[in-house]
Amino acid sequence: MERARIAAAARWAKARAAKGEAAAKKSGRFSAAHRAALAAAQQARWAKVRAAKLKAGNGEQTEPKKRRQVSAAGRARIAAAAKARWAKFRAERQSGQ
Repeated sequence: MERARIAAAARWAKARAAKGEAAAKKSGRFSAAHRAALAAAQQARWAKVRAAKLKAGNGEQTEPKKRRQVSAAGRARIAAAAKARWAKFRAERQSGQ
C-alpha cells in the first residue's frame, strides 16, 4: 500500500514537472519585502496616533500619569482582613470534619 502511494506521488510529480508547474510551495509565509512593508505601515499608523495626541494637548509630550500607591497602613488593613478570612475558612473547615 505504501509503495503504491509513493509511486503515485512520483507519477504526479513527474507529470507536474512535464507541464512546467513548480513544486507546491508552503503557504502562509510572508516574504521579507512584505514583512518590511507591514512594519512600515504599522509604524506610520502609530506615528499618526502620537501626532494626534500631541495635537490634542498643547503640543508637548506629557508625562504619564503617576500610579497611586497603597499606604503601609492600607496594606496592613488588607493583610489583616485576608488573615481573618483565612482563619474563618479554616475554623469552618475544622468544625465540618
